[in-house]
Amino acid sequence: MSSSKLVKSSIIVSIILAIGYLVSFVKESIIANYFGVSADVDAYTIAITIPVVLFSIVTVSIRSVIVPIYSDLLYNKTKDVADGFISNVICCVGTIILVLIVLMELSAGYLTLFFAPGFDTVTHDLSTNLLRITLLSIFFTVINDVLVGVLNVHKRFIAPACSVFFLNLGLILTIVFLHSQYGIIAAAFGYIFGGSLSILYISLVASKVYRFRLIFNFKDKFLRRTMKQAIPVVWSTSIAEVNAVINRVIASFLFVGSISALSYANKINSIFISFFITAVATIVYPLYAESSAKKDMDQLSHRINFTLSLYTMILMPLVLGVLCFRKELVSVAFARGVFDAAAVESTAALLGCYCLGLLFMSFRETLTKVFYSLQDMKTPARNATIGILINVVLNLTLPFVLGVKGLALGTSFTAMFISLRLLFLLKKNYQQVQLDYFQKNVIGITFATLVMTVIVFAFYYIYHGTNTIVTLGIGAVVGIGVYGIGLLLFRVPVLKQAFQMMIKK
Repeated sequence: MSSSKLVKSSIIVSIILAIGYLVSFVKESIIANYFGVSADVDAYTIAITIPVVLFSIVTVSIRSVIVPIYSDLLYNKTKDVADGFISNVICCVGTIILVLIVLMELSAGYLTLFFAPGFDTVTHDLSTNLLRITLLSIFFTVINDVLVGVLNVHKRFIAPACSVFFLNLGLILTIVFLHSQYGIIAAAFGYIFGGSLSILYISLVASKVYRFRLIFNFKDKFLRRTMKQAIPVVWSTSIAEVNAVINRVIASFLFVGSISALSYANKINSIFISFFITAVATIVYPLYAESSAKKDMDQLSHRINFTLSLYTMILMPLVLGVLCFRKELVSVAFARGVFDAAAVESTAALLGCYCLGLLFMSFRETLTKVFYSLQDMKTPARNATIGILINVVLNLTLPFVLGVKGLALGTSFTAMFISLRLLFLLKKNYQQVQLDYFQKNVIGITFATLVMTVIVFAFYYIYHGTNTIVTLGIGAVVGIGVYGIGLLLFRVPVLKQAFQMMIKK
């Protein structure tokens, strides 16, 4: 895939993600319309949360591992061998998952009690019955992630991103047509119906590049390598969840509303991560794996340099913009009803702390994928272990000085440390990877961002508009305009390269 197609695919995937958020919002609105805020919805929420919590990290880890192994077999062996490996993964892992689902069906009541010990008997029983329905989604999720990994290796990104629409569409249709007859149970059936539509769609799309065969070989060396490499990836992937748990535990000892303020600020920050980081990371990972499989370190260096430079060009000014207009962003997103000025103030302060780590989170995501593509799973795992230790220390110290803002800053500082250390280890362990192009871009982008920051902050303190949305709009136009001129004046190479790719036929 050329860099031109990379940029275009990233933009399209970002747009699909944006539409997906809207469809998801419609889904939540329909659930709220038919069931409101009730014990039934509480029971349903726990029933769909348990499968996600128990297996989301595992499925993401398996997908992360199979991409470089499948790429290696595809480019260095034959497509038949590569497809056989995926078929064996689907059959063997799928069988294990089905056995686990049966065991969880038998112990569904205990799972519900563990995740929601405060439920009364009626709500507990309802949630247990719903869980017995939604547990099947685990199987769909695992197979879906494996097939999406295969499609990504074959440079198919846009079609897999659309699968979320089928999940939400199936859920919406089931609720609309069956809610009067089955109540909240219709939502659980809709969750499975949507999942089955999604896996059917992915299977049809994948059939164009992959041929499934019934293969059961638990002793296969590539399957064993997958399982072995998945262990450190599971640990690395779970770090974010562990950090989130630590943050909530510490926040529970601070002022009332600390946890909710962290959650609201993190939701806005997560939108930036989804739109500007996730889409690019999804696309570049199989490209890194392709370069590594072909032993083409020059191509790998080029792709790493371009990705890091693109992230820096987009996210560095975005961070400064969010810092400047954080109150306005929070006001537009949440300032309604009982979400008063004090809530806006506290949430905006946390958003400012979270966004400081946004650029470094993108670096961490990219560099972790680089190590995975080189089939080095241990380096990110060891780095993540050090990172969580630092995060614990910061969370136990900063809040006593800065209050709840110390938790958000601790998350950002940890991301900064992990990403910079990964960059150092990449240059140390893989000297063939050269980052001169990235370093050249960083200098010009930094100067352009500083110019933009001075102008935008001056505008913010001079302009006193009463309409928050208008203030955000004008500020964005001023910031983008000044930043664009700065990039041109400082001759930032990645700007010219990205522009050429955008207009290239």
